[in-house]
Amino acid sequence: MNFGRRLDFHPMRAPEDGAGAAAPAGSPDPGGAGGQATGGEGSPSPYRPEGLPDHLYGASDRETLDKVFGAYKPAREAIARMGELGELPKDAGGYKFEPSDKLKPYLGDLEADPVFKLAREAALKSGIREKQFGPFIGAVMEAMIDGEMVQPPVDLAAEKAALVPDEAKALDENARNAAVDRRVRDNHAMLEAWKARGLSADSAEALGLTLDTAAGNRAIEWFAAQMKTPQPSPGGAPAGSFNKADVEARSRDPRGIVGNAKYDPTFAAETDRMWQTLYPN
Repeated sequence: MNFGRRLDFHPMRAPEDGAGAAAPAGSPDPGGAGGQATGGEGSPSPYRPEGLPDHLYGASDRETLDKVFGAYKPAREAIARMGELGELPKDAGGYKFEPSDKLKPYLGDLEADPVFKLAREAALKSGIREKQFGPFIGAVMEAMIDGEMVQPPVDLAAEKAALVPDEAKALDENARNAAVDRRVRDNHAMLEAWKARGLSADSAEALGLTLDTAAGNRAIEWFAAQMKTPQPSPGGAPAGSFNKADVEARSRDPRGIVGNAKYDPTFAAETDRMWQTLYPN
């Protein structure tokens, strides 16, 4: 073996037709894994889907994916929350509301309440979900109560008890209720008499709204006394319009006869008052 032989190295030459020529160092390999001109991590130009906004386009495919996923995350969370809030009802009647104990005294029959009907219709138009409606309405109404923007509820039983005339307080419940009804009816008749004397209709209506309360009835009676207006009788006629024949007819009425099944102590007391009006001494 001749170790002294000199080895000569010659550069490779491409064939005359160029076949088999080596690609220049650093040039992309069209057939290799890095052959995408616009894609792949480390490629000169990362893949960019058509229509992708600039703020979601990253320096690499991975960065672009991270940006898109991050932007979509709030949308996914919002979709999940929408599911928790229930569906959008098919019609306004699909909204249900169970008032809290704090609200119950202020509310009547909601199904018959025109304001509640409007609230349901507005909620449907606004796209409010089923489970959003109740908490929303409840929070608004409780805030109005706390802010004293609504009047306290009227305790009808207490108001009715306060309207029982002194002369009827010892009577049974039916007689007391009849006395209250008569008192309120007489005060409404008083307002009608004032309208006939020139009180405007809207003023009479405003005063009439107070007759659900004992204070409102007492106010009408006080004004009547100040004006020296004759008090209406149970039939609505002024007390001064009856005569002896009228009172005698009342005396024969079964409601004024003690022991009769139709006896009404309040009616009898009113008849006595009428006698005293005719014959004060």
